[in-house]
Amino acid sequence: MARNLKFIYVMVLFLALFFVLTNGDSFRGCNKDTDCPEKFCSSPDVVRCIYIECYCI
Repeated sequence: MARNLKFIYVMVLFLALFFVLTNGDSFRGCNKDTDCPEKFCSSPDVVRCIYIECYCI
């Protein structure tokens, strides 16, 4: 029983690390407006690169 719980615990840790590493590093910043993702903002807003970060204006 303890062996199964340890296996499940290790699997949860590895899955959590996997999701954090794959999603956390998807966007690194910007140097100009074209570096920002197109679908970063909703329809009326426009994406702008301000101080190395993308913002919706």
